[in-house]
Amino acid sequence: MTDPYPILRPTARVRPQVRPVEWPGEGFLPEDPYVRRYWTATVGAGAVAELIKSAVAARRGLAVKVPLNLAVLVAEGLMTTRGGRLAVRNRIPSLNGNQFRRLPASIRREHDEAGYSTCQGTASPVWTSHSAA
Repeated sequence: MTDPYPILRPTARVRPQVRPVEWPGEGFLPEDPYVRRYWTATVGAGAVAELIKSAVAARRGLAVKVPLNLAVLVAEGLMTTRGGRLAVRNRIPSLNGNQFRRLPASIRREHDEAGYSTCQGTASPVWTSHSAA
């Protein structure tokens, strides 16, 4: 007899909701073409979509489902967690040297030709609460 309840894929499971807070910084707005082009090439389209959605939710004081790509976004310094809270950058930094080197050669050339520079790291999070606008 087959199992009537097969193991669900992670995307089919109900994910908890969280209310992200803004993590102030310098750089590009999450919706900026730089983020869509170069960060997508670095972390993937799904991760960037979740980053943008979470940043907009933090700005508006709304809840979102816990990102599927949370581990990737945390590893790249775009989100962080502490004490059960999720903080998302309200400004996305330019790629650092390691991230830049992971880009395909054609996209690295495009990045350089567009006059973008790379940053030297990421700042530690500053926790803020969000007041609804």
